[in-house]
Amino acid sequence: MAKKILIVDDELDILEVLTFRLSKEGYSVVTAASGQEALEQLEKEVPSLILLDIRMPDINGYEICKRVKTGKKWKHIPIIMLTASSMLKVEKAVEKYKVEGFLIKPFDYEKLLEKIKEFIS
Repeated sequence: MAKKILIVDDELDILEVLTFRLSKEGYSVVTAASGQEALEQLEKEVPSLILLDIRMPDINGYEICKRVKTGKKWKHIPIIMLTASSMLKVEKAVEKYKVEGFLIKPFDYEKLLEKIKEFIS
């Protein structure tokens, strides 16, 4: 059975490209274009990993991290943040919310794939 990845990003181009590429790698991909949609997806099914944008128009990535990492049935899910935010701000969030990793946009797809494989095989 394919490992499921939830991609949360309000940039539809990123959702489409990552869905296409990760599906070709054999992952099952679910997407959410907002923080609220991400929470709804999490209620439906628990993914193996979350790729999470920080800047979103409704519920931002930091709040999603907080909810995931304090949620009883979600806290085990690895999160990799994908963001255009400054490195220092993201590093603080990684430490505060115990996020497993991050990449600054624009990111190298091969590095993303390496990070994903660190947490799910």
